[in-house]
Amino acid sequence: MQTVTNTREVSLALPDLAEATGVPAAVICRYVELGLLPVRVAAEDDRPFTLDDAEIAVVLRAMDLLNFDIRNVRSRVERFIQGVPLVDDMLIALAEARLNDLPEMRDLLPQLQRLLA
Repeated sequence: MQTVTNTREVSLALPDLAEATGVPAAVICRYVELGLLPVRVAAEDDRPFTLDDAEIAVVLRAMDLLNFDIRNVRSRVERFIQGVPLVDDMLIALAEARLNDLPEMRDLLPQLQRLLA
């Protein structure tokens, strides 16, 4: 697992991150265990997640629901850490195409679209 120090200022606890993104807390924990979300030394108030993590969690969940290969997922997260946007037109198109058979995507798609803007 990686440790990141360059973050946006807002800190979130796990329940807050789950509520803000619509991504279940258990799924967020799995992403942390897989090393897809960075591990930070929690502050005294135990809020180890940031706004960047919220964005990553939304994209990870969408890619998870779309059955992206783990190598593609890791590559996208690594590129984001290097400054490349998380969301592209292809991801939006795939999410839109699966709206009818993936009800959870209805909540994720507007967030993905905001990240693309």
